[in-house]
Amino acid sequence: MFDAENTPFRLAFAELTTFASTLDTLLPKRDAKHILLLTDTVAADMAADAGTMANLSARPEIFALADRLAAVGAAVRAEDWEEAASGWSLFKVDAAEIEERAF
Repeated sequence: MFDAENTPFRLAFAELTTFASTLDTLLPKRDAKHILLLTDTVAADMAADAGTMANLSARPEIFALADRLAAVGAAVRAEDWEEAASGWSLFKVDAAEIEERAF
């Protein structure tokens, strides 16, 4: 059951960040095809889902998080694997920090 904090967005955020965690496996393998599929899809979905948030003050953080994930994809396109790994590490830190406000 949804309420003021357990919202459809919170469920979507949890699903998207769980799906994104596949990068922990894909980045070391340098699996560009699947990384790009993941980053392109999850970043776009996360930004789109931000429009459904109840906590409007956290919306800019979600857009920034989606941008950070898109930047991981951009680094992979440029074959800058070090930058991609760094961006993914920052994404995880940021996602953990905003998780409680993501509703």
